[in-house]
Amino acid sequence: MKKGRHRRFEEARKLKQSGPGAFDLGFGDRRDDDDDDDESSDDDEYAALAEKYGVTFDDDDAAEDSPLGSGPPRPPISIPPRAGIRPISPLRRVGRLARVSDSMGTPMSADELRDSFTGFFAEHDHSVVASAPLIPHDPTVMFNVAGMVPFKSYFTGDEQAPFARAVSSQKCARAGGKHNDLDDVGRTKRHLVFFEMMGNFSFGDYFKELAIPLSWELVTERWGIDGDRIWVTVPESDDDAEQIWHDAVGVPMDRIQRLGDKDNFWQMGETGPCGPCSELHIDRGPDFGPDGGPLGDPFGARFMEFWNLVFMQFNQAADGTRTPLPKP
Repeated sequence: MKKGRHRRFEEARKLKQSGPGAFDLGFGDRRDDDDDDDESSDDDEYAALAEKYGVTFDDDDAAEDSPLGSGPPRPPISIPPRAGIRPISPLRRVGRLARVSDSMGTPMSADELRDSFTGFFAEHDHSVVASAPLIPHDPTVMFNVAGMVPFKSYFTGDEQAPFARAVSSQKCARAGGKHNDLDDVGRTKRHLVFFEMMGNFSFGDYFKELAIPLSWELVTERWGIDGDRIWVTVPESDDDAEQIWHDAVGVPMDRIQRLGDKDNFWQMGETGPCGPCSELHIDRGPDFGPDGGPLGDPFGARFMEFWNLVFMQFNQAADGTRTPLPKP
């Protein structure tokens, strides 16, 4: 069976079924490779499926199976093995692709969305880093629960980062511990136990003053999401983030809301790097609930969070005390 064809069909099927507001990069079931000899029947099957879901296949199975797509090779990044991060060459740049979800135009595939994200930050001098294994080197968490976990030693200063900026799409699992989504799987369209988390990271190179404008540029200019549909939340005490969103980006004050630490302070676990965060929410419209912004929509039915900008600033000890990170 041709794996690339099956993957693209699965992505198309999921995007068709998910409806507006599907932003996650979940992984569906994959077929076994035991029936490789039955190529002719597979071709007939996939021809019918392609017509149903509007998917176009080519014969370059090697390219289809590669997460990198096509493009000229570039030298890999040299990274210390202790970091638990496998370097790859920068991904192909997708450019101005179609809209992210059905409600905004032709949907991207998961591969296109991933490539668009990493390609955008590669254009802004970020080193593209492959996903680390799902099982982390860090003993404080059972799985990699977020994109920053493989970079923990860089944030804490235990290791010197080989780059000032990085971007990745990290395989994550949230099934137990502080970050546990098991109870929410199947109840919402945005919770998965296993998923990919896309993230951009700076190790002492930039902070809120650039992280916030870059996120807005990607979302509104590259992906074409209407900025008038985006609401922003910041911590109650974060005047700096609010000012940057309003003064530098231009988000109206009536679409910036302040929430408490339960919603806008992120921790890797009971110990480790943590910091205030600012979230972007998409307004899915009145069919999903009343107006009023994320403050009045605690379950995110109408105002769905799709990006959390975490400003790693502290290291939390077992007794709950927090000390500033050396390079926030």
